[in-house]
Amino acid sequence: MERLSVVVFILAALFGLYTTSSANVRCDSTHYCPAGNTCCRLASGQWGCCPLPNAVCCSDHQHCCPSGYTCGGGGMCTSSSGVGLIPKRIVSLPARVRSIDDI
Repeated sequence: MERLSVVVFILAALFGLYTTSSANVRCDSTHYCPAGNTCCRLASGQWGCCPLPNAVCCSDHQHCCPSGYTCGGGGMCTSSSGVGLIPKRIVSLPARVRSIDDI
């Protein structure tokens, strides 16, 4: 069962990295994340980018889990069906600030 969870995690990560859309994801009027990412607030209050589409932002404001999972204790992502665990939550990276070239 653990091996299946790791495979699901890898597939989710690959899907997030290789999307067919080229549109950036807007966090607000000045911050954005690359296509296939999800905007999440960091502990600093700034926007962060989780490298997965439609991800769940964790309450620690540092990690995220794939869609269909919840942020669990011990750095785990738990399937909403209760069947699978993903060994590590994904770290959100700082969002990009729009420059004059992005307008």
